[in-house]
Amino acid sequence: MRWLPVLLMLSVVACGGTPGRNAIMSDWLGHHRDKLISVWGPPSQEQAFIHGGKSIVYIEQESNLYGGPHRTCRRLFNTNFRGEITSVAADNCPLL
Repeated sequence: MRWLPVLLMLSVVACGGTPGRNAIMSDWLGHHRDKLISVWGPPSQEQAFIHGGKSIVYIEQESNLYGGPHRTCRRLFNTNFRGEITSVAADNCPLL
């Protein structure tokens, strides 16, 4: 029973990434995709939308130091036809 608090704390730490936005990603809203790529490097995936915008995805594999399963972090940036970032999202990522 004395291990219960430790297990609860570890489960909270293991779930550190949350879906949705975080402050640093949200700061990119309104900026041009070329600026994002010049800072973050080439994306893992990029897909054009029919309306002229793009979806830019950065994928990171994070290893678990304690031998547990790896985590795949996906950061998504959507642009309009002018290349301006209009929305952001993150899945299974630590907050920046």
